[in-house]
Amino acid sequence: MPVLPPTPETVQAAYYVISSLSGGSKGRLHGVLFNKGMCLLHYRLKGEGIDIQLPHCWYKHGDIVVQYWMPSNVQWPTPNEEQTFVYWKGPPPKSLPRPEIQKEIVRVAEQLGKEFREDHEGIERIVEEVYKHAPFEFQRRFRQLFTLLREWYNPREEFDAFLEGFRGHFQGTVKEFPESEFKGLVLDLHKYAFVSARLLGHGEGTRYLIEGLSIDFWEHFCKSLRVHPRGHDNVPAETLEVWEAEKRSSFDLFQARLKYWVTRAEREAGFSDFKSRDVQEWLFPASWGASSRDSSTTVDETVYS
Repeated sequence: MPVLPPTPETVQAAYYVISSLSGGSKGRLHGVLFNKGMCLLHYRLKGEGIDIQLPHCWYKHGDIVVQYWMPSNVQWPTPNEEQTFVYWKGPPPKSLPRPEIQKEIVRVAEQLGKEFREDHEGIERIVEEVYKHAPFEFQRRFRQLFTLLREWYNPREEFDAFLEGFRGHFQGTVKEFPESEFKGLVLDLHKYAFVSARLLGHGEGTRYLIEGLSIDFWEHFCKSLRVHPRGHDNVPAETLEVWEAEKRSSFDLFQARLKYWVTRAEREAGFSDFKSRDVQEWLFPASWGASSRDSSTTVDETVYS
């Protein structure tokens, strides 16, 4: 029977990541720095042949630890806290029986503390560093898409030039989708791409629609990503079963959210792009399910024409 996490090495890592990266706020660390610091420490140690067996997965905000399987000394924020911080409660953990592993955990954690300060710049840089380990280029492209959406209202160039660059990045992002790895999501990707492309064709004034739909598709994708063999590590089967159930339910949820954004585009922005019968039947088949997901891929050429 497999040993459930956390391992003693993960306990050590959690303590030293919090103490080394927290700077002046002893025992308290920004949640993003904790998640990324733990994951980056895991990658760097693994490169040296040391596996702390960290339970982590790729999800909406990148590589994160699985909170449920973290040491009990790691305290998570209360619901009324304005900012997400994690805390170490209690005495330091006992040293590992293998001092050479203990030494490496401390060394790497301290190095992370020197590289990434607990400020906006430090957080941005550690997120960027961890994303180098993302299993799919599509993830990095989509992250940049969200960055461009934030720049939409204050671009560094003329808006027409910005929008043209945005369209190019969007098209490149769609092309990077790993279809062979996520066959069940291919149709939903095409629907997301089709609706977004039509919205982009109208330019200014559509940002909130594109952003909302992009957030919903990204969450839908991430439900499948974290159960993909390359999307998690050291996660017990009981947790994966819960995630698999959430993945299955996300298909119907995305259909509902897609309809929500299309309806808003028609009602609030006067869009008529989605009113034809062929488009409606492709986007929103009458009987939704596994068989309709397969059959409705044949309508692609009609709706894209």
